[in-house]
Amino acid sequence: MSSRRPKPVVLAKCPFDACDGSGFLVDTETNTAQDCDCRAQRIANARARRLRERVPRRYMDLSWDRHPLMQIAQDPANADSVRKVKRFCTDIDRNLAEGNGLWLMGHTGTGKTTLGYMVAAAATRTQHSVLSFNAVALLNRVRATFNPDSRETAEEVIDTLANVELLHIEDLRVVRPTEWVLEQLYLIINARYEGQRSIVFTSDIDSDEDGPLMPNPRELEEHIGKRTFSRLMEICGDPVAILGQDKRLDQDVPRPSSHSANQPVSELFGAPLTDADVPHATSAHDLIISG
Repeated sequence: MSSRRPKPVVLAKCPFDACDGSGFLVDTETNTAQDCDCRAQRIANARARRLRERVPRRYMDLSWDRHPLMQIAQDPANADSVRKVKRFCTDIDRNLAEGNGLWLMGHTGTGKTTLGYMVAAAATRTQHSVLSFNAVALLNRVRATFNPDSRETAEEVIDTLANVELLHIEDLRVVRPTEWVLEQLYLIINARYEGQRSIVFTSDIDSDEDGPLMPNPRELEEHIGKRTFSRLMEICGDPVAILGQDKRLDQDVPRPSSHSANQPVSELFGAPLTDADVPHATSAHDLIISG
């Protein structure tokens, strides 16, 4: 009976071409070692991989050449906005290096979440590390560290959120602005602001009985606080508006093909939590992409 040999550990190439992939610079003459510039990112990536889960079926195998991204781009009201997102994806290396972000603001069911996942996919395809959370689940992930059985501290989770190359947050406006929530959001956003790290996030636009209202970016400030809002504006600039009726309620919109629905589950993404999951969850089932 043959015994299986363990697979050799393959070290990721140093992005600075300085170390051997270990994260350390070794001086053989003095038999000493010091941290390479890539070590901090390697530590953040290792911590982020703990959250690796699965890709939500709805957002598997996204492409600009098929539904639903093609339909979003063909909407005259959103064509210019989609072009902005495409340009951000095309220049993803420079945008992440410079800490540029993207704010996708839209009516419910218009495709802003799909576009957010497409940006995250563009980053991981170019070997960048990405974390993506539903906003409620992100805060629940921090809250879970207060459990006595937690294997990580709040500081470790926030440090991971601060150092991953791209942080993607869904539905930022749905969080209830309690004092604790505002404090945690500020800690996370401020850490990324100071570290010049990119953020992509989505937020809803209100509707009334007559239909969707016009976008008012300043309304987000009431939900996340003035200081956090100010930093997000500097990182992301003015929001990219995705407008229109709720396509989930439009029966004329084609459903995803059976080909997409039957794709194997990718290890790049994880399903976001819903509000109902939060009180009982012990871990966040969220997207993690790590290059």
